[in-house]
Amino acid sequence: MGYEGTGTINELWRYPVSSLAGEHLDSATITLAGVAGDRLGALFESGNEAILSPSHYRRWNSAP
Repeated sequence: MGYEGTGTINELWRYPVSSLAGEHLDSATITLAGVAGDRLGALFESGNEAILSPSHYRRWNSAP
C-alpha cells in the first residue's frame, strides 16, 4: 500500500490524561495503539465509572 503524498501533518499533540490539557510535540513515536503516551490515564468521580470530562461535567464549567 502506498500512502506517500496522502497528506501533511502541521502539528502533533498528545493528551496524556483524557480530556485534560494536551502537549505539543515536535516528534512522536507511533505504535499500533496510536501515539505513545497518549491517554494513559483518566479522572473518574468517586463511586462512578464514567470518565470525567470538562465539557460534560458541570462543576468544571461553572460560570459565576
